Amino acid sequence: MATVYAANGGDVNLREEPKTTGKLIKKVAVGTAAEVLEECDAEWAQVRIGAKEGYMMRKFLKKAAIAGNDEAFNKLMQAQQLISEVVGMLGGAVG
Repeated sequence: MATVYAANGGDVNLREEPKTTGKLIKKVAVGTAAEVLEECDAEWAQVRIGAKEGYMMRKFLKKAAIAGNDEAFNKLMQAQQLISEVVGMLGGAVG
């Protein structure tokens, strides 16, 4: 398991193909749990989020084992959730 992470707190794109031009499946909020199905290469991972499967850039995934045990990371995730809400109001997204 992993947690969706973005430094700016914005939503991260889940795509049909492991490339930035791949068709968008959905926008995923920071802090969302993601099951990593396969690490495709140094840049992309195949993930399952709820009932949806697709590809996400690995830089936007934080391994849950680390996230769950890292108090600073958990505090950062709380702060990013607030940032994500603001970015969402402004219509922003990343990835």
